[in-house]
Amino acid sequence: MHRILSIIFLTLSISSVQADTQRGISLYKAKDYDAALREFKKPASINDPVAVRYHAYMLYTGTGGDFDPPRAKALLRKAYNAGDRASGAYLAGLLARVMSTSFFKEDFTPEFYDTLAEAMVLFEDTYTGNSNQENATNITKIFRVTDGKVAPKSDMIRWLKRATAEGDEYSAWDLAQAYSSANGVKKDDAAAFHWAELAAFLGHSEALGAVGGIYVLGAVGPKKPDQGLALILRGAEHRDNGSLLLLAEYYASLGRPQNLGMSWRILNTALNQGLKESPRSRQLQERLRVKGASQIGKTITGAQYYQRIEGLLYNSKKDYNAAIRNFNSRYTPFDG
Repeated sequence: MHRILSIIFLTLSISSVQADTQRGISLYKAKDYDAALREFKKPASINDPVAVRYHAYMLYTGTGGDFDPPRAKALLRKAYNAGDRASGAYLAGLLARVMSTSFFKEDFTPEFYDTLAEAMVLFEDTYTGNSNQENATNITKIFRVTDGKVAPKSDMIRWLKRATAEGDEYSAWDLAQAYSSANGVKKDDAAAFHWAELAAFLGHSEALGAVGGIYVLGAVGPKKPDQGLALILRGAEHRDNGSLLLLAEYYASLGRPQNLGMSWRILNTALNQGLKESPRSRQLQERLRVKGASQIGKTITGAQYYQRIEGLLYNSKKDYNAAIRNFNSRYTPFDG
């Protein structure tokens, strides 16, 4: 009998805690923050991880007046350790924000690495495979920022694929580079091109130019010059130097009509924003110099330059959409 009564009282106690928490959440959503905070601070609620999480939200954002980020993080750890995965996911996101506050590696401190190490563990532990979750994307960001000192390098290919499934263009491009250079995986040119194409269609500017160039030349499969130009243009639109060099070459040779002045203007735009000189760029420069293209190029105003690029972008929409459809017909999503 005593045991039965104990179970009944325990059940009633749990129900009371949940009721307090639900009242607090309702008050929070109604923006009655003072009353919500009183519910979350009740003795019956302070050990309910959901109530603790909401209390942490309020402290971190200053909702209701109190602003105490360190205390908020401590409460999130408490709730996470009590089994609330949502608290762990939220805490991971807060910890990962240090990546946006440190831009130079010489500024990285031991505490910076410790913070990202904790964030990575939480991202891994709360990962569910949801494509909208971005846990995998955050893990790969930590890997890049810390040069692999925190994220698990031996496991990075799997996380890059997961991050790509979350829509991260940079991870898709990293996979292309990994398969191309046999970094962490066996060299596989077909796989490298597959991930490069995906990176391009996710919007990675360098991948757009690289894949566009391959389409134009037919280096992999049949030549698709119109689709290739459509990709190159979108890379150039995002000021990718490699795409600009390809576009300058296009205007100098393949473009109809040929426009050497525009070629000179595009090439100099790339050089002025940091394009490293190469045999290709020097060869094009020399060809344009001999043809007197600089005199024509200098007459093209900034407004005319962007107007022509925008015109090409508009006219290439059909080819760009055709390239997307063609890729989608061949693409198999990564599962894992």
